Amino acid sequence: MYFYSYVQHILEQNEEKLFKLLSDKECYVFVSGNAKDMPTAVKNVFINILTKYNHLNTIDMMETKGFYQTETWS
Repeated sequence: MYFYSYVQHILEQNEEKLFKLLSDKECYVFVSGNAKDMPTAVKNVFINILTKYNHLNTIDMMETKGFYQTETWS
C-alpha cells in the first residue's frame, strides 16, 4: 500500500517552521518540477502562510530580489 504526499501538503504540515525560514532575510526558495499545477500550488501555500502571519509582501519581495525562483518543465 502506498501513500502519496505532495510537496504542498508537507509544507502545510510544517507551516510554523516554514514561516521562520521565510522570514529570514537570507532565505532562498527554489521550486522545481512539473509545470502543470505544482508551482502554483506551492506558491499558494507560501502565500497562505505568510498572509496568516501578516507578511504577504514577502513573496513579492523575494521574487523581485531573486530569492524565490522556479524551474519547471512539462
